[in-house]
Amino acid sequence: LDFILLNSELCSDLTETEIAWNKAEVDETDPSKVLRVVKVRFAVKPEGSKPSIVVLRVKNTGVLPLDYLLKYPRDDEDEPENWVDKDLQGIDEQTLNLILENKLFICEPRRGHLQVNEEV
Repeated sequence: LDFILLNSELCSDLTETEIAWNKAEVDETDPSKVLRVVKVRFAVKPEGSKPSIVVLRVKNTGVLPLDYLLKYPRDDEDEPENWVDKDLQGIDEQTLNLILENKLFICEPRRGHLQVNEEV
């Protein structure tokens, strides 16, 4: 996790594109195509191992209250029909589906409200 990049992104003003996307003026459902992505990497462990836990503390240092929502990939996508051939999916898509379907990655709370100087 690149904390310097994450802090920089959270402290910076929204770009014109981000503002337009937030107002639904940009026709894009994939946030990663509009917003800066900060990657979090976890070590691969054998099945049955204790989970890895990463704790982030976020503080609203701005002058306005804020609402946040952490999204997983495909949150805004419809579930594929049962007839969709899994063989047509690439290995990255199959891996992502496995992680999401089996809840191998959990982030909570995913949504919240922070007053000025409040932290979670």
